[in-house]
Amino acid sequence: MGCARCGADEETVSHALFICPPTRQVWALSQVPVGPNSFPMKSVCANLDYFLGSKNSGSQVSAYPWILWYIWKAKNARVFENEDEQPEEIIWVAEGEALTWQHAQEEGEDEDLTSCHFDSHPRLRATASSLPTIYSGYRCFIEGSWKVGDSFVGA
Repeated sequence: MGCARCGADEETVSHALFICPPTRQVWALSQVPVGPNSFPMKSVCANLDYFLGSKNSGSQVSAYPWILWYIWKAKNARVFENEDEQPEEIIWVAEGEALTWQHAQEEGEDEDLTSCHFDSHPRLRATASSLPTIYSGYRCFIEGSWKVGDSFVGA
């Protein structure tokens, strides 16, 4: 199946997230330095490594997980809803969400998880009590679900 956003013959994960022209516009608007030998590459792993900084720590963009997510959502909006989201809108929303999340982490730094009300949810109480209350980095909690006998899961 081809790319719904640019019409390329083949759409790979790397194409959708890094190579597609509208996607490249998003990355350019995010102030990510680009170049023929740095970013984007054809390899998904090489592109993610670029953000994690093992080869180019100066190019890190703290909002990259949100940018990736909103690029993917824009691709799906085009495929499933025939909506064409503009690169400016994608980067505006992604960077806003990243900033909101970062501020929430800063505001919650002094919160002691043992004081939270987990009594009505024993699984949450057990999980939360095992987390350290002092942490110097960011945290991102996720959730997953599944049904016995069903071949699908959600995360």
